[in-house]
Amino acid sequence: MKIFWTILICCLHHISIYAHPSWAFIMDKNEKIYLVDLLSSDGTLMRIDLKTEELKVLATGFHCHSMQLGKDGHIYAGLNIWRQGEIEGEGHNYLIRINTDDGTLDTLLFSDRYLNYFGGDIAMTGDLSTVLYTYQNHIYAKTLPNQPTRKWLDHTFQRASTIAVDKNGTLWIADTRERDGTLYRLDKNGVLQAYCSGLIPAKPDHPVFKERRHHIFFGIGFNEKGDPMVTESADRKVVEVFSSGKKRLIYQSDRNWHPLRAFQYKGHYYVLETGWRPGKGFLDSKIRVLNEQLEVEKTLIVHTKRRELEVEK
Repeated sequence: MKIFWTILICCLHHISIYAHPSWAFIMDKNEKIYLVDLLSSDGTLMRIDLKTEELKVLATGFHCHSMQLGKDGHIYAGLNIWRQGEIEGEGHNYLIRINTDDGTLDTLLFSDRYLNYFGGDIAMTGDLSTVLYTYQNHIYAKTLPNQPTRKWLDHTFQRASTIAVDKNGTLWIADTRERDGTLYRLDKNGVLQAYCSGLIPAKPDHPVFKERRHHIFFGIGFNEKGDPMVTESADRKVVEVFSSGKKRLIYQSDRNWHPLRAFQYKGHYYVLETGWRPGKGFLDSKIRVLNEQLEVEKTLIVHTKRRELEVEK
């Protein structure tokens, strides 16, 4: 019986990792793409040079779900490392700055208490003085280097899945369970607005995972005008949301695939997606490059196990 439960727990943990992959996917000032794979080496940070089409591993032990490009041109990443039986407390939580000039990593913050700082999903304020993070459906703030943690706003979300800060310093929050998926906007005056709802269908046709708990928002990205784009795994879509309340479908993944994060750069949309098929498991990762007509011009296949890049045009 003990062996049975051990196997069951391992299987559930494995499925959970597949269902909650990393949406840490970003382009730096040098037009190099950074992304994280969570399925090996406790998380692997990779960099892709689009000009040479080369992939380089920058770090392992890098369990990161979200990253943000700061106004200083460097990348800020939250890490949450948890290994049962090896790490006590509430995990090891880091705020890491990735120097995009030389690829070095600097630790800006460490905590083993979630109420002090949790590295699961983070965003930096526009001036880079404060890290925001989600915990127990609230948004908390930690001003560097070590000011007391505080609630950023007095609102309890249904399921705050992910947050992001745009180029104007506005905070966006995606709540998976509020009114079938709601995107919130918090302006500089601290006013919270339900920007758009109905972004996650209650009964999707062909979700990658049948369990509703896996039908969630992943990363928030932005187009070149600053409009947000959300990704969700229920209907496997990237949706662009405008201030008028209108929505536009940017991309829908094939069956057994779903998008993780998308952004626009120089007229092209970049979409990171991952796949899963019962009996076969993880299907690597793909970066789809779409033109302004939303046609796929190029696909970068990231072979995560052997750390190789394959380009399809």
